[in-house]
Amino acid sequence: LPEVILSGALHGDERVGPTAVLETAAILLESAHCESLPRIVSGDVSVRSGGNSEDEDETTRRAERKHARHKSRHKKVSSLKRKGRQVRRRHNKLVFVHKRSQNAMDASRRTERDYIEKRKRQRRQELLAQSPRSTAATYYPSEQLDEARICRSSLKSRGIPGSERRWLARLVSTRRIVIVPSANSLGYFRKVRHEGENDGLDPNRDFPYDLSDPNMCMRTIAGRTMNELFRQHIFQMGITFHGGMEAVAYEWGAPSYQLPDAPKQASALNPVPSYAAPDSVSQKQMSHIYSSYGGKFIKNGGDQYPVGTMNELVYPVAGGMEDWSYAASWDTDRVVQCTPTTYGGYPPERTTYGPGNLRTFNALVETSNDKTPQDADLGTDEDLLTPYGAGNGHISRNVRLSLALIDLVEPYVQILDAAGRELRDDVVPLSPRWYRSSMKTKVLTIPEGTGNTTIGWTVGGSVSVDSTALMIGRWDDLDGTVFDGMTQPTKQQLDDYFASLPQGGDNPTVWFSEAQGPGPAKWNERLGFYDPASLAAAEPGSSASINDDILPEAVYRSSIDLSQYVEGDQIAVYAVARVDQSWADQENNVLGSLRPQTNVVNARTDPQWRQEYLASDGTKKVVQGRLDWFSTPLTIEIGPRSAPMLEKSVRSPIDDWAPDFQSLSTFGIIKALSVGAGFALAAVMCVLARQASDGTDCFAVIRQRRRIRQAALPARAYSINSSPLRRRRYNSAGSSFDDDDLDYAIS
Repeated sequence: LPEVILSGALHGDERVGPTAVLETAAILLESAHCESLPRIVSGDVSVRSGGNSEDEDETTRRAERKHARHKSRHKKVSSLKRKGRQVRRRHNKLVFVHKRSQNAMDASRRTERDYIEKRKRQRRQELLAQSPRSTAATYYPSEQLDEARICRSSLKSRGIPGSERRWLARLVSTRRIVIVPSANSLGYFRKVRHEGENDGLDPNRDFPYDLSDPNMCMRTIAGRTMNELFRQHIFQMGITFHGGMEAVAYEWGAPSYQLPDAPKQASALNPVPSYAAPDSVSQKQMSHIYSSYGGKFIKNGGDQYPVGTMNELVYPVAGGMEDWSYAASWDTDRVVQCTPTTYGGYPPERTTYGPGNLRTFNALVETSNDKTPQDADLGTDEDLLTPYGAGNGHISRNVRLSLALIDLVEPYVQILDAAGRELRDDVVPLSPRWYRSSMKTKVLTIPEGTGNTTIGWTVGGSVSVDSTALMIGRWDDLDGTVFDGMTQPTKQQLDDYFASLPQGGDNPTVWFSEAQGPGPAKWNERLGFYDPASLAAAEPGSSASINDDILPEAVYRSSIDLSQYVEGDQIAVYAVARVDQSWADQENNVLGSLRPQTNVVNARTDPQWRQEYLASDGTKKVVQGRLDWFSTPLTIEIGPRSAPMLEKSVRSPIDDWAPDFQSLSTFGIIKALSVGAGFALAAVMCVLARQASDGTDCFAVIRQRRRIRQAALPARAYSINSSPLRRRRYNSAGSSFDDDDLDYAIS
C-alpha cells in the first residue's frame, strides 16, 4: 500500500493541526465502516473461509454416521428401562449411559440442525446466483441493514452522499495512513512552542539536513519520534501542519538553496528567490489542489491559502522536517550523522538512511494567522467536503486538504456504469480478497447478440490523464499471474503477456477501445467546479448550489461491440489510464539539473523505478514504478438471447436494498401505479389550490417543515478544547499537571 503521514504539530503551541488530523481520521473511519455494511453472507463460503467443499462434505458425512450411532444406542437404553429388567447396579450404570447418550443425542441433534441450516444456506446461494437481486431479508443480516441505513443517513445529512462515502472508504482500504496528532506532546500539554518549558529546543530545527554540527540534531524526543517513524515506512507523501500565518509551501526551505545574495526574510508580498526543487512541477500542482480544495471563508472575506516554496513564502529553516524527509536519501552531502547528548544520547546509525525511504513530498501547511483561533472560526462538519459550504472553517478546510493529499498519493481508475446501469461498488472495506475475487465485484449479464454497449469510467488520484481506454477480453484468455485481481501488473508483465498473444485476425483475443486523452482527472475537474467565479451569484456561506448528491467526476465513455461473444462467455472489461506524465518534467532553475527524485512522481512516470527498503522493524517496503493503471474489472456474462439485462454484482446495486420491481406480481404493479397516480393527482390539486394572498402552496409548507426539522439538528461544531488530545483538565490560561498527567502527555 502507498503510505502517507499527517503530522498535526511539531510545535506545542499550535492547535489547528492536531484537531484537523484527528477529525480526518474520524470521518475516514466512519465512512469506511458505513460502506462496509452490510457485509455479504452470500457467495462461495468455502473459498472465503479458506476450506473446500469436499472437506465440508466429508465432515457432514462423519457427523451423520455419528448421529446414527447415538440414535441406535439411545433406543436400546430406552427399551431396557421400559421393561424393568435391570437391577439397581445395572440400572445406575444404564442411567449413566442413558444420560451420556442423551447428551450425545442432543449434540447430534444440534449437528443435524446445523447441517440443515448449512444446506439452506447453500440453496440460498444457488438461488442468489440465478436471481442476483434478491430481497434484503435473504441477502444481508438484518441488524447490519439497520446500521447501514442509519449511518448512511447520518453521513448524507452532513453533506457526504453515497459517492463521497465510497470515495472516503476507498482511501482507507487502499492507503496506509499514519497520523501523528502531536509529536511534541509535552509542549502541547504545556502550550509552549519548544519541547521543554525553557530548554529552547525547537523540534523543527532538529533534523539532520543542512546542518553542520552533528551535536545540534536529534536533541528532542519529538524529532526522534518522527525519525523512527520514517525509518519504519516509505512515506510517499505527507503534511506537516503549523500555525502563525497562512500558506501551503513546498521545497525548498533550506537556506543553502536560496539564490546567492537573497534576503533572509520572506513573505507573500516579498518573496525570496530560490532554486527550484527537482520535483517542483508536481509539488506546485498538488499544492494548488490543496489550497483550492481547502477553500476560503467567503462569509469572513478570507482567501485561499497562498502557494509557493518555503524559502519564498515562509522563511528558510536549517534542520527542517520537510526538506529532510524530501531529500535525505539522495542529497546526502547535506546530511549529517547526529550525536546529541540530550536524554542519554541517540545512536548515530539511526540517522544513516537508505536510498529509498526519504523521498517524500512533505508539504508545509501554515493553517492560520492565530495559532489558537477562536472556536467560531474553526467551522463545523456541515457540508464538510464542500470548500464553500456553510460549515467552512480552519478545521474543515484542513480536513479536506488532508483528504486531497491521501487521494493523490496513487492513481486509480474506476468503472462507473455500463449499459446505462450505475455500478456503485468498487473497493469495499473488509471484503474478503482472494485470487480473482474481483471477478464478482461488478457483474452484468447481457443477452447474446447485444451489439454496442457503453461503458463509463473515471480516473482519480491524479491531476491529468494523458491517455485512457478500455481493455476487453475473455477471462479464460487472460493470464492469471498478470491479471490476478489483487495487484497492478508491471510494465514487464504486460509486455511479456501481449507479446505472447496471437497477432492479427478479425477477432483478437484481447483488444482495446479507442484511446482518449489528454483530458482531466478527478482533481483537474474539481478545481474548475470549485472555482469561486462559478459561485459568484451564491449567497455568502451558502452551499445550495454545490451540495449535490453526485459531485463532479471527469467521466470518460466508450462504446464496445460485444456481438462476437456467445452465450456462456465471461468477458473482463478493464479501464486503463496513464496519468501525470508532465510530472517527469523539471523547471529551468533546478540546481544540478536533477530529474525528479520523489517516489510519488517516479511511481507513475518511470516503469524502471524500484525502491526497496528494509524497515527498522524488519518489514520489506517496495515502491514499483509503472505507467498504466488498471481498474477493478467489470465482468460481463453473456446470457441467452431472450434473457433480460441484469446486474449480478456481489453486493446489492442500490443503497436502500429495496426488492427489485421485476419480482412484483401483476397485482403489485397495478397497485404501485395506482398509488403513484394518486400522488400525482394530489400534487396537481396542491398547485391549483394555491392561496391567492401570498402564493403559498402545500409544497412550500412541506419545505418549510423540512427546514425547521433540519434546524433542530445542528451540525457539530469543531472545538479545540474538546479535541481527543485533551485530558480531563484544561485551562486556556495554562494549567498545572501532576505525575499522572505528565506520563499521559509523554506517551
